[in-house]
Amino acid sequence: MKRCFQARWLIIASTVSFVLPGSVGRTPADDQSEYTIRSDVRLVLLDVSVKNHEGGFVSGLSQSDFAVFENSRPQRITVFANEDLPVTMGILVDESLSMTPKRAAVLAAAQTFVEESNPRDEVFVLNFNDNVRRGLPDQVLFSDNIQQLRSALERGTPGGKTALNDAIVTGLKQLELGRRDKRTLVMISDGVTTPADTNTE
Repeated sequence: MKRCFQARWLIIASTVSFVLPGSVGRTPADDQSEYTIRSDVRLVLLDVSVKNHEGGFVSGLSQSDFAVFENSRPQRITVFANEDLPVTMGILVDESLSMTPKRAAVLAAAQTFVEESNPRDEVFVLNFNDNVRRGLPDQVLFSDNIQQLRSALERGTPGGKTALNDAIVTGLKQLELGRRDKRTLVMISDGVTTPADTNTE
C-alpha cells in the first residue's frame, strides 16, 4: 500500500490591481479620476493531490501533466516538486469478534502501511472492540519506530463488539496533540457495527 504523494508547485502570478474610487489625495483636476494601486505577486504556492476515477491517489506525475490558468490566461509553472509530507496519523484497528478470520491479513496490511510511511510521520495505534485501548506504551503518545508500531498493532485481542464511535472520538482527541500540519485517521474494519458504543457525541 503506497502513501499518497502530494504534487506541490509554485507559479508566477500576474500583477494584481486594486482600484480605489475614494477622494483621498485628489486635486481639483483629478476630481473625476480613479486611483490604482498595483501589487506584484511573485510566487503563488499550490498544493495538489490527484485522484483517478475510482477515487485512488495518482503518483508519478510530472510538471507537463499540469496547467494553471488565471482568468482564462495560462500561467507559467516556475517550480514543481513532489513531496511526501510528514503527517500525524492514527491507525484504528477493529478487534471485534467478526474480524477474527481477517486478522492476519489486516495486521499484514497495516504493518506494510507503517513500513512504507514517511520516516518523519508520528503514528499512534488504537485497538478497539468493546473498549478502546492504546497500542503504544502509556508514556508514548506517538512513534516512528517500526518495531514499536508492529507491537502496537499486534497488541489487540479479538473478541467482543464494535465500539466504533468511541474509537473515532478517542482518535480525534489524540490527533489534536500531534505536531504535524497534516493529520489523518486510518480505520481498519469490516464495517460490521454492533451496539457497544457509549460515546454518542
